[in-house]
Amino acid sequence: MVLKLPILLSIICLIAMMLPSANAQGVSDERFARLARGINISHWFAQVYDAKGYTPAHFDTYVTGADFNLIRDLGFSHVRLSVEPKPMMDWDNPGELNAEYLAHLDRAIDALLARGLAVIVDIHPHPDFNNRLTDPTHADAFVQFWSKLAGHLSRRDPDGLFLEVLNEPIVKQDVWIPLQQRAIRAIRQAAPDHTIIANPPAWSGISDLLKMTPVDDPNVVYNFHFYDPGLFTHQGANWGWVTWAHSAGTPYPITPESIADVLPRITHEQTRRELEHAASQRWDAARIDAKMAEAAAWARQYGVRVTCNEFGVYRQHADPQQRAQWLRDVVQACEKHGIGWAMWDYRGGFALVKHEAGRPVVDVLTAEALGLRAVPSD
Repeated sequence: MVLKLPILLSIICLIAMMLPSANAQGVSDERFARLARGINISHWFAQVYDAKGYTPAHFDTYVTGADFNLIRDLGFSHVRLSVEPKPMMDWDNPGELNAEYLAHLDRAIDALLARGLAVIVDIHPHPDFNNRLTDPTHADAFVQFWSKLAGHLSRRDPDGLFLEVLNEPIVKQDVWIPLQQRAIRAIRQAAPDHTIIANPPAWSGISDLLKMTPVDDPNVVYNFHFYDPGLFTHQGANWGWVTWAHSAGTPYPITPESIADVLPRITHEQTRRELEHAASQRWDAARIDAKMAEAAAWARQYGVRVTCNEFGVYRQHADPQQRAQWLRDVVQACEKHGIGWAMWDYRGGFALVKHEAGRPVVDVLTAEALGLRAVPSD
């Protein structure tokens, strides 16, 4: 069912109230409420694979004001904006940022803020960027880069702009944890009042979050990503785990009963074993709720805030109704446990919308599953 505005605002306030109140230097209830309901915009300033590349022709057309208005009108509170650092920085001179790229990024951020949407600037690099961070020289450059970028962004209202250190840092924990602490200190010096989004190492799953100890900065929100079970959310994907490519047709919920007709059609042995294991765990709304409860318990233990900055289902092979049910179960579990969320993503393989004749068209099933406002009519 599509939620009306008064109900939506009540939910946002409830999310803020359910987590411990921050101290005077921490994350206020009002600021955390800006992270209640979000959408990722990918493939705009990161993961750009079309022929235009990172050029004005791409930046000016991939999404436009019509998209921003739609995001606002659907009732989202914020946008998580993926940003590839490579076009912006030089490893040998990280204190100087590419002015042209930065100007396009500034216009994008300001256009979203002007519509009342909060923005997470999510440093979202190609994997080779993470590989470099094991080298001390490149680690130092990363900290310098963040110092410069944070200083540039700090002129914007800290209640509307959030700074995320690094998406899914595929770096060993003993490397990433101290490096993230250094980056946070550099950001804090350059942007004293802005809330920072910190990430667990690896793929930033709930299990990675639970191993993490909060950093020594009260004005930080902790993020995790949720794509469990991957055989369902990434079924048929030709990247990542080998079993995903063989898992098309995986149902949700995943139970021994639901896979009975599917299992005989899966010929890849490892995929069969993983699907049987997932079914034995009974991946349904109750299990998703239990996983979110673990993240919420970690937040209560340390007196911090948590968000789920990515969750979604690859659209190509998933049953639309089952996809919608999984999204609904994740959103309801997040909101029950006071966890802010941002769906992956606005356009692309996991998308909320598609573009037809240059206009964004909302997938109604997805919008309803997320509990958004009624889709605006022409």
